[in-house]
Amino acid sequence: MTPAAAIAALDRQIAAHGEAVTLRRIGSPSDTTLAARAFVRRAAIDPLAPGADAAQAGTTVILSPTGLTTFVPPVRGDHVTIAGRLTNVEEVETITMGATVVRYNLRVSG
Repeated sequence: MTPAAAIAALDRQIAAHGEAVTLRRIGSPSDTTLAARAFVRRAAIDPLAPGADAAQAGTTVILSPTGLTTFVPPVRGDHVTIAGRLTNVEEVETITMGATVVRYNLRVSG
């Protein structure tokens, strides 16, 4: 599979099964926002664990590099709004094929 084919496959799956998110980067001189679609995988928490909170456990947001012109690469400290809930990007995993970025996995919390 070529990097272009991998990105195209991810784009098709996100279009069909993803959800709307808003990316936000606080910067100088102004903030930048971008509406995007992503896979959002919420953390599973054992409901029997005392004090368990899914928001504290983190969520994974999977983004295609397609259309992320103002957010390349996503960085720790960016924000992602998911279903009206503001989260903070804690970790960014960049998935590449050769030298081509084909996906970003963001771990967010909040």
